[in-house]
Amino acid sequence: MLDWLIVGGGIHGTHLSFQLVGRGAVAADRVRVLDPHAAPLVRWDQFTRAVGMEYLRSPIVHNLHWDQGALGLFSRIHEGAPDVRFIPPFGRPSLPLFNRHSAHIVQKFGLDRLRVQGWAKGLQRVSDGWRVETDHGDLKARRVVLALGLSEQPHTPDWAKALPTEAPIRHIFSPEFDRTSLTGQIAVVGGGITAAQVALALAEENPGQVALIRRHAERVHDFDADTGWMNAINLTGFAK
Repeated sequence: MLDWLIVGGGIHGTHLSFQLVGRGAVAADRVRVLDPHAAPLVRWDQFTRAVGMEYLRSPIVHNLHWDQGALGLFSRIHEGAPDVRFIPPFGRPSLPLFNRHSAHIVQKFGLDRLRVQGWAKGLQRVSDGWRVETDHGDLKARRVVLALGLSEQPHTPDWAKALPTEAPIRHIFSPEFDRTSLTGQIAVVGGGITAAQVALALAEENPGQVALIRRHAERVHDFDADTGWMNAINLTGFAK
């Protein structure tokens, strides 16, 4: 029986496996990450490529390491490399730099060796922990963490399903989504950062052909997540 089974091998699942194994809190053979992909962060790579991301939506302190300064240190060690680029004043790192730092953590701490490739099909409480049913048999663990995200569960609204086939719908979370295959007049439906980002990328590739449809006026934020959640600014009150 495992001590920890993490279901999902994206950003959060990989970070948690690093927290457990990298700090030496749990032996590597007592932790496994169940994920349908052979390598960590596959969906992250697909998603960031789909929206045309060049720089992260978050500052330098947000990275896979538990140390907020780890990505900054990594960039100084590799100073002068083409991917060591930031957007001031908060140091939003380039996507290639973030990915290279993430790959460094995965390789250094052997996080890729923790993976069990497969899909979770069910979860059942047993006397000494949990049994997770997968498409390749059952796994038992004392603790199970669900780090599923939503990117594997695209939802198409009813109004979109009713559109004629000559007006095809593409969902940004679909594994088959290919931004470069879209040409002509394109409507992007959504009011968040993802919609804005993919609309900008499409507009560069299809000038004058892209419309962004949203229910509200523009909402401007520095990041997709408030940096106060990295420290006591927000966490002290939350803990109460």
